[in-house]
Amino acid sequence: FALVIAAWRARYPALPPAFLAEDGPIFFQQQFVDGWSSLLRPYAGYFTTFQRVAALAVAPLGSPLAPTAYFAAWCVALAWSVWTIARANVPLAAVYAAAVMLTPQNGNLIATLTNVQWFLATAMIFVVSTPSPVNRAGRLNQLAIVAASGLSGPFVFFALPVAIARLFVRNDAHARLIAGIVGLTSIIQATA
Repeated sequence: FALVIAAWRARYPALPPAFLAEDGPIFFQQQFVDGWSSLLRPYAGYFTTFQRVAALAVAPLGSPLAPTAYFAAWCVALAWSVWTIARANVPLAAVYAAAVMLTPQNGNLIATLTNVQWFLATAMIFVVSTPSPVNRAGRLNQLAIVAASGLSGPFVFFALPVAIARLFVRNDAHARLIAGIVGLTSIIQATA
């Protein structure tokens, strides 16, 4: 459902392909020039790991298909974020997940690889502020999205106090792992 809303709201269509925002001059160019070492290159004062891994993964497609592949990577990040929120252990989680796509925006937040950090961060904040999932797959998914988000934008610094506060409310093993990942990725982002 969220992808349908996203497609409806997107000002950038997947076709005809075109780079949007920093997708071309930062992620495409730097992966082309620097290769895997681009993963260690901060942009705007923080690491953008999800964006750079996506750029590296689609590099073999070349520049004609890269913008469409970047759009597909954005769809993956959005779907992963929304799915994570929808599967949270709270009432109305699916409503919160759909609401992610209803946030006001000026057109450049949607459909660009550059801005996947906003959707990943929304999921991360939701994860650190809600009870632990009851099943192992849900817990592993939450650990993965928190790590990906923490390494892909500056929002981990906002999640850190929430993750620490969660330890005082629900000091279970999963909460400790989440707080550890948030703490570690905060340290990594602080070195950028």
